[in-house]
Amino acid sequence: GQLLFALDERLKLLLGARYDWAEIDHLNNNTGQLDAKDDGELTYRVGVTWELTGDLMAYGVFAQTFNPTVDARSESGSILEPETGEGLELGLKSEWFDGQLGASLAVFRQELDNIPITDPANPNFSINGGLQRTDGVELEVAGEINGLTVGFASAWMDSEYIDPLDPNYGFTPWGLIKRQSSVYGSYELQSGALRGLGFGATIVDVGDRRQGAYWSGESFLEGYTRADVSLSYRGLPQWNLSLQVRNVTDERYIERLRDLFQDNFFGAPRAVLVRAEYEF
Repeated sequence: GQLLFALDERLKLLLGARYDWAEIDHLNNNTGQLDAKDDGELTYRVGVTWELTGDLMAYGVFAQTFNPTVDARSESGSILEPETGEGLELGLKSEWFDGQLGASLAVFRQELDNIPITDPANPNFSINGGLQRTDGVELEVAGEINGLTVGFASAWMDSEYIDPLDPNYGFTPWGLIKRQSSVYGSYELQSGALRGLGFGATIVDVGDRRQGAYWSGESFLEGYTRADVSLSYRGLPQWNLSLQVRNVTDERYIERLRDLFQDNFFGAPRAVLVRAEYEF
């Protein structure tokens, strides 16, 4: 359920509530019996928006989360407790040039509890982790003006387990990226003999990521930077032609970090992609 109140022309209040319920039947490999587990929770959401000027809006939102569909198993063979959490976000949003260019800045805090972690006593199983807190800042800019398209996004995060009783107390959660940014720009000629010719570039920069077994100390996987370039042409009636070179410098990097007992995925090497579309 959700209610939206216009307190005045510039101030709005959002109130929401959600009830989740799940019944899970699973085979306990230790006992060979079918176990049943019921979980339910009512969570809330509160948001406020305030139009400071015609181009600038401030907002704040508090929300709770509940996830009963946890797949991890304990050493006894039972399903772990549901994941719960709550988050607070404050930000500013702005638009210029009649909405053609927009920007947003946000600060947030998210706290998650009962996230499955590796059981220190038996790495083949999992236990519910203690409370973990993540503080972050996000910045985004995007828009399109007279054939020029730009996009920029960046996030900085600091996260750790804050429950003194958790075996990971003081550590950074697995897979957390401390910093990541991307920037994109393209331009398409709007007139002349080469009208419809476009070119662009993308740069993705990913910072260090948490990895390694907690019982062996904290370690981080080195980040990476990848660049892509593109060329397109829409000057022929009904045709859309494009060429993209991904990972121009042929960087060797790990794109996806897996869990402790699975292999990581390397990013693709330099690749050339050609695409032709005809509309009829």
